[in-house]
Amino acid sequence: MEIGVRIYLSGAITGLLYEEAFQNFERAEDLLRERGHEPVNPMKKVSEQEGKSWEEYMKEDIPIMLECDGIFMLSNYHGSRGARLELYVAEALGMEVMHEVEMPQRDRPATSPAFPRLFSIQERRAAERTERRRMRVQGERIRPGRSKG
Repeated sequence: MEIGVRIYLSGAITGLLYEEAFQNFERAEDLLRERGHEPVNPMKKVSEQEGKSWEEYMKEDIPIMLECDGIFMLSNYHGSRGARLELYVAEALGMEVMHEVEMPQRDRPATSPAFPRLFSIQERRAAERTERRRMRVQGERIRPGRSKG
């Protein structure tokens, strides 16, 4: 993804303490800004603290997302119905998708123990294919009644 594009942040909010969710989004915002992008943080809209329903928030947030060039999925998005919906819409419309994932311990800088790494959707899908292949191979080795040879 080119530098300087508007990236919408998406991740779990419901079910988290407001402060925890806000910190997660701010951390992602800082990360994207460091990489030269213009992050769009839906938690910083004025209406975010008005106690609206989930549906009302989604009706506000999706149009904001559609004004962006891409979407950044926080690592906790899997458990969020809203974030999964935003991802579905973004993918269906051909928007660029980036994912936050934790780096393995050996790859983390000593100064930042939880430094996240960004993955494009292509990298994520390739990693998922590799993991499925690895699991199939391991599964064949441990299935009873099968012999190699």
